[in-house]
Amino acid sequence: MEDVIIKRHIQHRIQTAVLKAVDGMITLRNHQIEREASVREINAGNEEMDASNHDDDDDDELDVHRPRREVEKSPACVKGFLFPLKTFHLLQDRTLLPENHGGYRLKYELDENRLIVGMASPAHDAAANAWNGTIALWSSNFGPGVSA
Repeated sequence: MEDVIIKRHIQHRIQTAVLKAVDGMITLRNHQIEREASVREINAGNEEMDASNHDDDDDDELDVHRPRREVEKSPACVKGFLFPLKTFHLLQDRTLLPENHGGYRLKYELDENRLIVGMASPAHDAAANAWNGTIALWSSNFGPGVSA
């Protein structure tokens, strides 16, 4: 199976499609940040500014847990490919998918045979890794443990 992916240059096409999806999500996030900043500037003089005025529902566009019919519309969905489970596992096991891009670590999942890309920022990784030592100590029973 891996030979077919490499011989037909499918690996490059998949990687290009993944990076295109990630770039689209980064662009979408940047537009959301810019839009929120401009709304804050406009409402800066208003003391009774309601937080819901600039709360956008656009965050739902990045949600990968959508109803089935909308999975392919998600910007996180890699367009143009359907993957059987076996191929998805092969791509992950052989690290044929990009591991990071644009300062984000990439995570993958399969939904209705469509590849969904998730992005974790370095800040997210640092916060998650901060607990590793504590969890390892607790799980080895050398720490104070969890009181019941």
